[in-house]
Amino acid sequence: MPPMSMSWWWAGAIGAARKCHDGGGGEQQPPFRSVALVVGSTGIVGTSLVDILPLPDTPGGPWKVYALSRRPPPPWSPPPPAAVTHLCVDLADAAAVAEALAPLTDITHVFYVALCVYAAICRKERRELRWPGSLGAWEGFSNASDADLVAEQQIWAAVAGAAAKNEAFNCSNGDIYKWKQLWPVLAGKFGVEWAGYEGEERRVGLTAAMAGKEAVWAEIVAEEKLVATELGEVANWWFVDALFMDKWEFIDTMNKSKEHGFLGFRNTVRSFEAWIDKMKLYRIVP
Repeated sequence: MPPMSMSWWWAGAIGAARKCHDGGGGEQQPPFRSVALVVGSTGIVGTSLVDILPLPDTPGGPWKVYALSRRPPPPWSPPPPAAVTHLCVDLADAAAVAEALAPLTDITHVFYVALCVYAAICRKERRELRWPGSLGAWEGFSNASDADLVAEQQIWAAVAGAAAKNEAFNCSNGDIYKWKQLWPVLAGKFGVEWAGYEGEERRVGLTAAMAGKEAVWAEIVAEEKLVATELGEVANWWFVDALFMDKWEFIDTMNKSKEHGFLGFRNTVRSFEAWIDKMKLYRIVP
């Protein structure tokens, strides 16, 4: 099978969300060619799948989408297009499993959102955006996996036939980055000064730095007319601290995907900017 066209590769990052918010999702739908069942539709990749599948140029489309999740979509979600039907079901149907998974149900885009919330609080308190992690996380090379790109790879695998059948693939953006490159980007999006790694003796993790900031966040939500959320709903500080404590470099390769015909990629800096813009568009952060 020849490599699949990725003309739609960037539309899912911001275009689909903006279209829904602008009221452009109500046009008449053509007959459906494919049907997708997205299990975990409020998760990181599930959200992207639900955004991208209804786009008119998605391979295999037009798609009818059944979106399954244990919880309803979050309050900042735009109205779904006509092609999407959301079903709120408990797939496990077991109280013990549901209880075990309960702490994880609000991690949708938690990494992006938590960093944006941190930056917004710094701006409100007129403080600089200080790097809360280790030297290794600041200086080390990493690669990222844009949720929309992962969704696109899953769509490709679903329609690629023998090229992807019974195969396992990595999925990352195809470039590498350092957090010392992205931190100024985050600061610029919120108009705050920033500081990088300043030594272990000065490092303060976000769990400690953001303790007791619930009232500050409530003021920001009211002043900026954001979607009503509690700080604990939109920011999971221990999760960010755990990632920024890493002292190892994480690099993988997309060679196998390319050899089998998936040529999608992301510029990580642009991806980071686009997800911040998406959180702003959803009125989760100012």
